Amino acid sequence: MIFEKITDGIRMKSTPFYSLIHDLYKYLIDFELPVPRKIAWMMYSERSLRLELWRMLTNKIYYEPLLRSRCTSVGRNIKCDGDIPLIVGNGKIIIGDNVFIGNKGAWFVTPNLHENPILKIGSNTSINYRTVISVECMVSIGSNCLIAEETKIFDNNSHGIDFRNRKMMKRDAGPIIIEDDVWIGMNSIILKNVTLGRGAVVAAGSVVTKDVAPMTLVGGSPAKFIKKIS
Repeated sequence: MIFEKITDGIRMKSTPFYSLIHDLYKYLIDFELPVPRKIAWMMYSERSLRLELWRMLTNKIYYEPLLRSRCTSVGRNIKCDGDIPLIVGNGKIIIGDNVFIGNKGAWFVTPNLHENPILKIGSNTSINYRTVISVECMVSIGSNCLIAEETKIFDNNSHGIDFRNRKMMKRDAGPIIIEDDVWIGMNSIILKNVTLGRGAVVAAGSVVTKDVAPMTLVGGSPAKFIKKIS
């Protein structure tokens, strides 16, 4: 209450003292410190180098060991960008070499319908931030794939479709196979019983409900053929 009275007094300039503080605050906001361009460039370079070294250090001594502890196997040179995904369930997670994983993601690998659900991620694949992968059966992601931010990959319906019983049955899940060299644009959704052929491209914001042929560009909701990729 006292703080609000003071801030209101400064904003309204209700006293000479509050008016002085208000004017000083405005001056500090508008003040620009003249920094020579070369010095500013050196400061920027120092900041970039410091942040990169810190990212490398925390990845090696903290995030990478955390991820390995939750996976069945992890290859060499795994890179976690700021944090590991939220991992729920005790299904198998197999990750290849040189995989990049963005932060704020979530992986649900839960044995609700099948005894051993499995998530496979091939080598040299990049999974960007806020990607959600839900596995009740199998999700297999090939090598050299690019999965953009906020992509959702669900091999299941999450709930049964009958309002009288929302519990999932085995028919509510089916494997997703993403072959090598696939590019999935941001905010896309990949649903169950789908295979994305090698070299396929999914346009941003698409909902994929059917198989995509190799070297094919699809887009829309539901995703439809746009053109072959030569």
